[in-house]
Amino acid sequence: MTRLLIAGPHRYPDLARLWHRFVMRELVPAFAALELDVEVNIFCDANREQFEPRHFPGVRFTRSGPGMRDFMQFYDATLATACDFILFLDADTFILDGRWAASYFSRFDDPRVAA
Repeated sequence: MTRLLIAGPHRYPDLARLWHRFVMRELVPAFAALELDVEVNIFCDANREQFEPRHFPGVRFTRSGPGMRDFMQFYDATLATACDFILFLDADTFILDGRWAASYFSRFDDPRVAA
C-alpha cells in the first residue's frame, strides 16, 4: 500500500489540537479513500510537556531534542522517512475540504510532477 505522511511542526498545543481535528476529520479520510495508508506526525517544537497524547488520537509525536532542535531539522529528518509521499502542513494551515486536497493527488501519476 502507498504510504502518505502528513507532518507538521507545532509550538502551542491548543493550536495543534485545532490542526489535528481538521486533519483527522478532513484529510485522513479523503486520502484513505484513495487507498493510501495515512500517518500523522506532529513535531513538538516547544512546550512538549503540554502535548498530551490523549488529545491527539492517531498521531505519532516527534519531540525536539539533540539532533532535532527546531522545525527546520524536523523537515530535514522527515524527508529521510520511509514513505511514498509527504504532505508538510504548518501549524497555521487549514484545509476545509479534504476531498479538494485529495483530488490533486492523481497529478503524481504524471512523472513530470514532483511537488
